Amino acid sequence: MRRQIITQGGLAKVCATSAVHISQIERGGRRAGRKLLAKLGKALNVDAGLLAQDD
Repeated sequence: MRRQIITQGGLAKVCATSAVHISQIERGGRRAGRKLLAKLGKALNVDAGLLAQDD
């Protein structure tokens, strides 16, 4: 499987949100809602449930 590189801006565009929002989620400053998690999972080709798991 070939890996693709996606920027925060590119991911935000695909998911109809802002790069700032994506950054805040990555840093743990905000949580993504169910709808955004579904969009992120689809864009990243991973199960949205994996993205929703707490550490």
